Formats: sequence, structure tokens, C-alpha cells
Amino acid sequence: MIKDKIIDLYTEMDMHDKEFMIGLLAKDIFVPVEIDYQDGGKTVAHCMELDRDMPVCFNGASLQINLEDSVKVRSSELYDDNFRELQSKLIEKNK
Repeated sequence: MIKDKIIDLYTEMDMHDKEFMIGLLAKDIFVPVEIDYQDGGKTVAHCMELDRDMPVCFNGASLQINLEDSVKVRSSELYDDNFRELQSKLIEKNK
């Protein structure tokens, strides 16, 4: 069974091998980031892919996942009447 082979392979991998494996899988991975706002408890999700140049790197003894961009939202933007405009900008940016 392939799951058993993957588990065996994983137990034999060092951190460099794991970094390489995540790099291979990067094109198939995205991270949804939910932004909450006060409008009946609704949220908007901004889906970010892993960075194409460096999807993963070492950070001490751990691996760090790097995203393609970041969502920068001031707290005042989350709760004002112009939130729909901000939401539209995020959607347009990622088309």
C-alpha cells in the first residue's frame, strides 16, 4: 500500500529531504486566510499559494512555509462601511 511506503520514506527522511519534498508539493498547496469582520459574523477568505521562489526554508530546527504575499489589513478597515471595497480589492488582486 502506498501509504505504508510513504510512512517508511518519511521516517527515513532528514530535514533537508522534507524541505525538498515540500518544495515538490508547493504547486499543490494553498493556505486560506480568513479575515473576520463585524457584519453578522461573516468572514472573507484570501487564498494564498506558497512562494514560487522559496516555498519552504529552514527556521532554526523547523521548516518555515513561505506564502506568495501577505494580507495587510488595518483593524479600522475590518469594521467600517468600506469593507466590501477592501474585499473586492483582495479578490481583484488575486485574479
